[in-house]
Amino acid sequence: MSRNRIPALAAVAALLAFSAAPASAHGHRRASEQGADAAQATRFLAALESSEPVVCGITVDNIGNNWGGPGRRAGVGRLSDHGGDEALRLAVAHGLQASAVPVAAERLGDANPCVRRAAARLLGQTATDAARSTLRAKLKDASARIREAAALGLGEMGGESGAREDLVRALHDADVTVVRMSAWALGETEDARSAPPLLELVPHADAGVRAAAIASLGNLHVEGSAAAIAKRLGSDTSAEVRELAAEALGEIGGKSSGPALASALSDRELRVKRAAARALGEVKYPQALDALGKAVSDPDPELRGAAVRALGELADPRAASVLAKALTDTDLEVKRSAVHAFGELGELKKAPPALVEALSDSDADTRAAAAHALAEIKDPSSVKALGRALQDPVAEVRRSAVRALSEIEGAASTPYLVAALKDSDAEVRRHAAAALGDRR
Repeated sequence: MSRNRIPALAAVAALLAFSAAPASAHGHRRASEQGADAAQATRFLAALESSEPVVCGITVDNIGNNWGGPGRRAGVGRLSDHGGDEALRLAVAHGLQASAVPVAAERLGDANPCVRRAAARLLGQTATDAARSTLRAKLKDASARIREAAALGLGEMGGESGAREDLVRALHDADVTVVRMSAWALGETEDARSAPPLLELVPHADAGVRAAAIASLGNLHVEGSAAAIAKRLGSDTSAEVRELAAEALGEIGGKSSGPALASALSDRELRVKRAAARALGEVKYPQALDALGKAVSDPDPELRGAAVRALGELADPRAASVLAKALTDTDLEVKRSAVHAFGELGELKKAPPALVEALSDSDADTRAAAAHALAEIKDPSSVKALGRALQDPVAEVRRSAVRALSEIEGAASTPYLVAALKDSDAEVRRHAAAALGDRR
């Protein structure tokens, strides 16, 4: 395999830190008789080295938390030369035995970045004293390549690594890739004491370091870091940093971030606007109503959908008119999101005509969601339309309709509930019977 086909470790590290690595839960495997022994670990890492880069990457992604995920079930995580060796994969899935720790440690300096990453993840997933002490020692290695891989392993180990102070010291490493990975790893410790040193990195000259620090601060949920992150959201030259800043503010929460996030809906980069819309729903900033309303008309369907969902999370009945327009959106996911959002609006007494009309939509999920939203609104004027929905060919739609009818007070819904007692679906009949029993 040609070495020029192997991506730089910094790129792999960034991918891991910002998309592939687990955010908070660490499914560590204790070293035991079930784990891979030295021979199995050697064989596994050698197979990775001989595999195509994409196969190696998918396999390494499946180590630990994701080992039993859809990639493995679909077979795409199999090694090209050991595709049928289930015993080997199951052994590695249980971590490393004590004899295998030195094997993985040796590979932390491998020339192949995918193999280095595999070795680091295997050690990180093996939360034993031997693996822990090995990684902490390697964090002081003369090779920056090994130090970076060690930081990755300690991040995988999370709070069980006992290496928070070691990682804080590594934030001053002479190699920027080590600083970047150490910043990510500190976020995985889930220790709020790591926030101050990470905050010092927020204005760092390297965009990757800034991104790692901001992502970790979001992971730590320290509200005191929001102001510095909001500043980067409005001024950073890197779109990735601004996007991660928006996501971090959503993770931290608090309405104080609302103004910065609302302004970010006008960012020049679409990815930043999407992240800001999602975060505004998480922080529930009511003053963002107008800005989100404008985003609902954006040409990008993903941004429209994020804005619609955020409006639902605001639970402000003033959003009803904007959501009513979204009910006719050409994108199915946006339309579904708008229907769901109506169910979250508080104190909405009148069902918009477009929501009632959604009971006749060509999409069954949209029809069911519309009935669910009408159950929350409890508007008596929707009874007839809900009654017609009891004839829907899809059982889930009829179930949602009968639940909505049971929520609406008044005699108008009673005949429809009586008719639902003869429905072919047992759950529909049960809901109808329970509703009629409550009305006696």
